[in-house]
Amino acid sequence: MTRSLMLLVSCLVPLAAHAEMPADGFDIGGLRFGMTPEKAAETIAAYDSRMKVETARAQHRFRLAGGKSIASDPFVRAVGGQIYGGDLRLVAVFPPNPKGGGMIAAERYERDKSRSRPRAEYRALLIEKYGPPDAETTDTLGGSDTRLNMVWKGQGAGCHPKPERLSTDRPMLQQISATADPSACAPLLVYSLTYDPVFAASGRMVDVAQAAQAELDVDAWMKAEAAAATGGPPTAKPKF
Repeated sequence: MTRSLMLLVSCLVPLAAHAEMPADGFDIGGLRFGMTPEKAAETIAAYDSRMKVETARAQHRFRLAGGKSIASDPFVRAVGGQIYGGDLRLVAVFPPNPKGGGMIAAERYERDKSRSRPRAEYRALLIEKYGPPDAETTDTLGGSDTRLNMVWKGQGAGCHPKPERLSTDRPMLQQISATADPSACAPLLVYSLTYDPVFAASGRMVDVAQAAQAELDVDAWMKAEAAAATGGPPTAKPKF
């Protein structure tokens, strides 16, 4: 979640080429799917002692017809840490669900202003950890500058039409194909390496199925709360 820490109100198994990694096989900085907020905070603190760990809490609020408002209990939306200046950031993302739940996404961002590491070397280090990627794409940023996107897919269907654009900020149901079965979607891991030598490296992993289900659960919760507050759906037909 590239803006997680700014919105605070709001390692290693080599793979065979193109082998699918199970959902619990992904990790970024030791963060794994299903972790509790407490475990994620502990993991981030252990990752780099210079990091200040913070917790972002959120709350759903919506207004019903007639002016009545409903609010959920606050819940943990993200746990993140960064070093002074923002050159290194590690964030765990949790479901937008008042009932809570384990980690559904994570992001690691590293900035090297000196651009000391060639892209080929950084790419090789990622392959050493995660195995060969399932796909690679290159974005043109202007002139000769480019960004390399490396994509790894876990077990399941490829529901994201452009996995290199995977975001931990946007609702998952807005990112996956409209015809996809959210429960069958594969988890994704994407690393983007900007410039060569590398100026910025952004890694994000998302349990797509769990992220989509969490959004469906929230929608169902809001509808149930609204029905309870208004006495439920109308039971009698209007008389015309």
